[in-house]
Amino acid sequence: MAKPKKTEEENSSKKVPCGSKELLSKFLKDNKADHYNFEEDFYYKVSTGSLLLDSQMDDGLNPGLHRFCGINEGGKTSEALEVMKNFLLTIPNSKGFYIKAEGRLSPDMKERSGVNFVFSAEEWVEGTCFVFESNIYETCVDAMRQLVINNPEKVKFCFLLDSVDGLLSKNDEEKSFEDSNKVAGGAVIAANFMKRMSIALAKRGHMAIFVSQVRADIKLDPYSKAPIRQTSATGGNALLHFANWILEFLPRFPNAEDLILKDPKNKKIDVDKNPALGHWAKVMIKKSPN
Repeated sequence: MAKPKKTEEENSSKKVPCGSKELLSKFLKDNKADHYNFEEDFYYKVSTGSLLLDSQMDDGLNPGLHRFCGINEGGKTSEALEVMKNFLLTIPNSKGFYIKAEGRLSPDMKERSGVNFVFSAEEWVEGTCFVFESNIYETCVDAMRQLVINNPEKVKFCFLLDSVDGLLSKNDEEKSFEDSNKVAGGAVIAANFMKRMSIALAKRGHMAIFVSQVRADIKLDPYSKAPIRQTSATGGNALLHFANWILEFLPRFPNAEDLILKDPKNKKIDVDKNPALGHWAKVMIKKSPN
């Protein structure tokens, strides 16, 4: 005996999803290459090396992008290397990636940082920091992107870019000195990079520290109101927007109050008897997640 044909209403009802949960589940599976919902969260805190600063930053720096900006010799690079050292010491299966864009990594700085620097891929093992000597913006950010995206060993990276000001685009490198550089070229690349990488950095447990100088705003009219800026750091608004923490290192002066002397009780600076061992870094928190 022939089975009765199902009505059009009965056939169409079976094609309708059961509910929003099933719809979302199917959508997430069909588009798993475009989101990070199926990936495990990695969260940690890395000490800045300063109890005072850690107390204000809820125990230190978390995964994601951070900015260290300020004037010359304020302590930006030294502090960034201190974070790098603590990252490699406390985060399992970790490696460092130092982008040397300014030639500022001197032998003395390497020695006092406590970081084990290497200069070849073969030497780059867990707990070491590879020095990538390049100042081509596209090449540097592409190297970071490749390491984050293609990471079967699940290594946690600490990227240190020193500095944003030392980078130039490939187009600018090929121009003659007479040709003007493209306005905001670096800022455009930075915005593009952070749109692609900000979620992946934080979600997969990587950290990036971008060091930069401050830039003075030039006003044609000295009586006009200046636009409100969070900081005068270079690199464009994208790096300001995507950064979790922005630390601005304030000016320091060659006096006994700012310098750390061998004999702190003696306020008189003497190159032989009471030399300066370092200086106090004055830090202003310009942006924070807390």
